[in-house]
Amino acid sequence: MNKIKNYFRNKDFVLGLGIGIVIATLLMLTYSYNNIPKYKIEKMARDLGMLYPDEIKSYFEKSRG
Repeated sequence: MNKIKNYFRNKDFVLGLGIGIVIATLLMLTYSYNNIPKYKIEKMARDLGMLYPDEIKSYFEKSRG
């Protein structure tokens, strides 16, 4: 436990950690993503085999009693 405390007291480590967080934040802020319209998402899902529950036929056997 003392090794961990001493490790965080090291100024080089804290400086490197801070610089790493700043660089990661800048990279995340510059990343842009494209919004995919819902109809395209549904088309891709249907191509992969998606079905809505009301499209599935179910068969029930008569209960014996």
